[in-house]
Amino acid sequence: MQKSKLQFKIKKSLLSIFTFSFLFLFFYFTNAANLYFEPAESNYAKGDTFIENLILDTQNETINAIEAKISYSVDLLEVKEISTGNSILELWTNQPSATKGIISFSGGKPDGYKGKDGKIISIVFRVLKKGKGEIKIDNNARVLLNDGKGTETKLETKSALINTTGDKATGDEWEKLLKEDKTPPQPFKIKLSKDSFVFDNQYFISFATTDKETGIDYYEVLEVPLDKKNNKVSEWVRTESPYLLKDQSLKSEIMVKAVDKAGNERIEKLNPQNKAYYLVILILLIIFSGVIFLIVKKRRKRN
Repeated sequence: MQKSKLQFKIKKSLLSIFTFSFLFLFFYFTNAANLYFEPAESNYAKGDTFIENLILDTQNETINAIEAKISYSVDLLEVKEISTGNSILELWTNQPSATKGIISFSGGKPDGYKGKDGKIISIVFRVLKKGKGEIKIDNNARVLLNDGKGTETKLETKSALINTTGDKATGDEWEKLLKEDKTPPQPFKIKLSKDSFVFDNQYFISFATTDKETGIDYYEVLEVPLDKKNNKVSEWVRTESPYLLKDQSLKSEIMVKAVDKAGNERIEKLNPQNKAYYLVILILLIIFSGVIFLIVKKRRKRN
């Protein structure tokens, strides 16, 4: 009888351990964020140009940063473009770039992202020859949670399998997307700043925007003198943010042009003198309000 009870207890303990282990492994693997390519497997021919989208499934977590490297065969494929169009990421600490078979990038979304089909980047490849290959995400890829601590979450990655043994080229997917893109980049603001730690305390501007379809290609800045007597001809300067102003007297209108990869443009303007004018008005209003407050206060004391 005692032997039977002992066997029952052992079986019960083993069942509990098994159940606990199963639940632990289940939650361990199901809670991992997924980083994968779309399409996951494709067939092409020499001369084809195709697009691979890098997608993130956060698995009900809220993330705010991602860093990754992607490898591919330079003998089989050539990177024509890397687009951030319609990306869930808004800030790029390391803009996506390709060098010697490695694509690297890092970026984030300040207010966080939670979802199943968050596009990170689109990579445009051209097939160089027949063969089979793999577009692989490096094992050191990291996804950080939006928890205020930058906690690294578990991550599962999946490669894309490419078969380029087809006999007939099907076309250029990227060229088709460029022709369809008629939408300019999103509106944005130009911020005028001055900081002792940046550009030796000289005036500079900062700016950033996004493009929903093909992604931002480049920015240009133009400083137009407001003094009509100034006959100096201004020219657009291709640059990045932040940009050190040439006219430190702030007597020029500042224009920033954002151009997407399809050639669509968005131009925003800033007149530093208007900003200074409104600032002076604001200060005068504050002083005037203070004086009125003191006068009213003194009168109440007298009464």
